[in-house]
Amino acid sequence: MVVRSNDAGSQSLNSPVFVAERIYLVLLSIWKALIQKNNEIASEYQVDPELNIFSKMLNKS
Repeated sequence: MVVRSNDAGSQSLNSPVFVAERIYLVLLSIWKALIQKNNEIASEYQVDPELNIFSKMLNKS
């Protein structure tokens, strides 16, 4: 079943673009949660931020 809005410009909920966008957002939220947890552990063990790869990656984005 395809759910459509009355708006002509809207995408269906089953469209590949919509599904890909939802998957991307879920993966992005998981990635951010992993980075946050990594930073918590790094601060707990007093890891040098220069040695923390996730911290470097977070600062680039």
